[in-house]
Amino acid sequence: MTSPDPAKLSLNTATVKKQWKLGEIIDGCARHGIRGISPWRDQVAEMGLSKAASSMARRLSSSQFSVVKNPPRHNPVTVN
Repeated sequence: MTSPDPAKLSLNTATVKKQWKLGEIIDGCARHGIRGISPWRDQVAEMGLSKAASSMARRLSSSQFSVVKNPPRHNPVTVN
């Protein structure tokens, strides 16, 4: 079995929120080539909306990242 292409993966940040803060998640995803991220509102609030948005925007502007929308029950944050 081959490993999945990280560029085709997306990380729902709830899966690692006990281990890492949002800034670490964003940096880790970029470092490992994971291009999709779905941050949760509580994580964004903890980091600060402005800082979270600018951190994700830097990744988006460099084409390293896309913000993934989850179904509403997952309480996601989207950056347009």
